[in-house]
Amino acid sequence: GSDALATLSTWKSADELLRLCPFAVAERPGFPVGRIPDGIQFIRLSPLDISSKMIRQRVSQGKPVTDWVPPAVWAYIREHALYR
Repeated sequence: GSDALATLSTWKSADELLRLCPFAVAERPGFPVGRIPDGIQFIRLSPLDISSKMIRQRVSQGKPVTDWVPPAVWAYIREHALYR
């Protein structure tokens, strides 16, 4: 999301990540998209006010996220006991 894009320069090995795999960014409410660096594709979506941080917090609190993530992602989170 555009919230993560705003902090991309602080990510460890951001330049290497951009070189190794394609990135795409979608605008999130409250985080307008500014300049998009080369190599990142902008995706136009209907904005959802859901972040990965919110998903991690809900899982750690035992709250459902099945409406927020695909079934395969939820299965992986459960199988690996992530965010508990």
